[in-house]
Amino acid sequence: MMFQLLLTCHLLFAAPVPAENPGLVIVTTQRIKARSAMLKSFVAEKEAHGFMVEVITEEQYGGPEDRGEARALAIRSYLQSIEADFSFALLIGDADPEYGDVPQWVVWPRHTYPANECVGFALDCRSCLTDYLYADLTGDWDLSGNGQRGETALDEGIGGIDFGAELFVGRIPVYFNDVMELDQILENTIAFMNQDAAEAAYRERALIGASFWYFKGQKMTSYTLAEHVDGSDIGEWFVHNTLAPYPEVTVTKLYETQGAATSPYGAEQLTREAFIQEWATGYGMVFWMAHGLETKILRTTWPADTDADGLADNGEIVATDMLRSSDATLIGTDCPAFVVGVSCEMGSAEVPGNLAWSLLYANAAIGVVGSSSTTPASAMEWSDFDAPLEEETIGAGSVGVRFYESLLGGEYAGKAFYDAKMALGSEGKIEAMAGKMMLNYMGDPSLTIHVTRADRAPLPENTTTGGGSGCSTAPHSSQRDALLPMVLLLLGLAAFRMRNCQ
Repeated sequence: MMFQLLLTCHLLFAAPVPAENPGLVIVTTQRIKARSAMLKSFVAEKEAHGFMVEVITEEQYGGPEDRGEARALAIRSYLQSIEADFSFALLIGDADPEYGDVPQWVVWPRHTYPANECVGFALDCRSCLTDYLYADLTGDWDLSGNGQRGETALDEGIGGIDFGAELFVGRIPVYFNDVMELDQILENTIAFMNQDAAEAAYRERALIGASFWYFKGQKMTSYTLAEHVDGSDIGEWFVHNTLAPYPEVTVTKLYETQGAATSPYGAEQLTREAFIQEWATGYGMVFWMAHGLETKILRTTWPADTDADGLADNGEIVATDMLRSSDATLIGTDCPAFVVGVSCEMGSAEVPGNLAWSLLYANAAIGVVGSSSTTPASAMEWSDFDAPLEEETIGAGSVGVRFYESLLGGEYAGKAFYDAKMALGSEGKIEAMAGKMMLNYMGDPSLTIHVTRADRAPLPENTTTGGGSGCSTAPHSSQRDALLPMVLLLLGLAAFRMRNCQ
């Protein structure tokens, strides 16, 4: 069995309830609204949970022929006119900043960086994609007027970027107008809201998968690492601090236990197979630390110090896949998790098949915090478990622990996410500005970890709810064909997929 630390609280049955059931505006297109088979059911389900819901398309915000920036401007302008009536916005459409119908925004927090260098990597990371302009509706993100939004220093100050969220925003990307994929995600979300207390008990389980990022002696483009950087430090701080008030949360930890550098904490060995197999048993929270790309994350190891110099030469470091987008159907269960990925690029909503979207589609995740670019790290000393969370800088790890802290306390996911970004990172600092902008939330932002069937009023007759199926690791029917080619990859997974979520 995987290493499990049994902490001793009932977060589901003593769940704090948010003080209000606010409004949700769904921003989509007329084409998607007309063709989706589940959007009306989703709206009905949200209304049954006490939300006032409005679906807006180009018929409301205008610009029916616009795409990219012009469409984004039209949507933002309309949201500015109605935001007082809503707390949440769910964006449903193509996120591509140039051709998308519900596009993300190109922002330039690192505009002063060279085009060929990004904090030790030979790449251009001056710009990134964000949904923040749909959340901060009062700030002028091009205060300088030079046509490049989100520039550190230039677009800050009175009247500029303020990061205060008038709306808490989430996104469900739609690629190639494929409403069947959208309908699957909406069905997954409806089912999550309709679980009863027993079915939702898996949400008391947390899975942490932590790789090393760097090793002492590793050479970057502009510096050499003076010490190891191990993701398990964040995992342990999370356990000792964020989860401490919830002693019945069960934690499973997968860390690096082999090679020339290993985690100092007790855990089972992290591998791609182990991470997939364990996640497939059902978790309410999945928190990982690893290098990332758009469609996968990487396990980084130092198998052996071949020249015995105590330093990790670049040729001694090995990167293997820790999780791929194509693995999501091997995980997908009726027990989806709130996921925070401390990785670069895995939340690239403009890329079809990105990892965050794949987890939503396969029902491995119900919401995902992910980055659209090269993610900064906070200055937090994670190995000091007595240290308070450092707030002058920001990283996906620090956003993650604040997000889960609020989520466990009963907060809505979208609010927990934007509150974390607002609290962390000093304005005027390039990496802090970049971190606030590139981290986005994928999924319905108006969910809580405690929501169940008991929270809703009766639905009208003949309304599809898609809920109450229990926690089973059987794939959804729409995913079975995609699953078949991958069965041979992990023969041992078959036994795991026959079990119910624990």
